[in-house]
Amino acid sequence: NPKMGCIRLKSPELVIDYPYFDCATDIWAAGIACLDIIIGLSSYWESKDADGMLQLIVNHFGSEKWNNFANRY
Repeated sequence: NPKMGCIRLKSPELVIDYPYFDCATDIWAAGIACLDIIIGLSSYWESKDADGMLQLIVNHFGSEKWNNFANRY
């Protein structure tokens, strides 16, 4: 269920409520969790809602990469 889980670990597919996702969402969450453990990502990668998390993703990866990702869906 996309409504479950911690917002900071949700993959972009889940943040935008895309109904079809696969194991890549789990890989995303594992990667974010590992970065949090290794470099303390939680102080930077924090949002209270999906819009804020989406903005963090776009800020970090850039709008061109986001647009390429979003165009797949």
